[in-house]
Amino acid sequence: MSRGPDVKDLERNLTDLGYANPTNLTVDEEFTQGTAEAVERWQKALGVRRTGQVELGQVAVLPHGDVRVDSIVARPGASVSSGVAVLKVTTTDVYVTVEPKEEQLPQLPPGSKVTIQLDAGGRAQGKITSISRDTGQSGEDGPGGPEDAKPIVSIRLIDQKKAAEALDSGRIGAAVTVPEERADDVLVVPVTALLAMTGGGYGVEVVRPGSAQPELTPVEVGLIVADQAEVEGSLKAGDKVVIPG
Repeated sequence: MSRGPDVKDLERNLTDLGYANPTNLTVDEEFTQGTAEAVERWQKALGVRRTGQVELGQVAVLPHGDVRVDSIVARPGASVSSGVAVLKVTTTDVYVTVEPKEEQLPQLPPGSKVTIQLDAGGRAQGKITSISRDTGQSGEDGPGGPEDAKPIVSIRLIDQKKAAEALDSGRIGAAVTVPEERADDVLVVPVTALLAMTGGGYGVEVVRPGSAQPELTPVEVGLIVADQAEVEGSLKAGDKVVIPG
């Protein structure tokens, strides 16, 4: 008989799937007759030959807790080798994703909380977990290249029970509201004056007195309201900035 942590994983899953229970199988690291009988019940349900054995490589155990199957990648009945995807899975947590405009990103930093208006009715609170880029088709030039990457903000709903109930009733549709903020006595520039800088961050081109060429000046972007962006840096009131035409 086999022993080891793999046996314990197998027995735990057989029990969770309903092919065994504590009266006929003890979940431990020893493969017993009770384990073999549970395997046979599982094989019968699958419609395969009942051997009571699980050969090495026949099953894979995910290193996660609960997951949700997103899609089945492998074709039923096909042979697979090591490293080949069989399933695509996601966390069981419910997330909302939004595609903001580039100039809205400073208002959506990871870790901040937002209000989500559900299409099914009611509101929910969410927390921004990450910002990624969707480049569409792969490639560095033309459509799908880095210059076409769209920002995608992932928001985890804080009340997962409420989120799960909404998901059970159908696909969650939502509108995201950023908490209202106010800033007084700040320096602002038109959003269209902001330029993405190599290595990250933003800058503006400033026309200095007596200079023939505008100077690219880094700025930190704060609140954005009505196409005006709060900025901090080496700018001062009265500086002229370039607005690309």
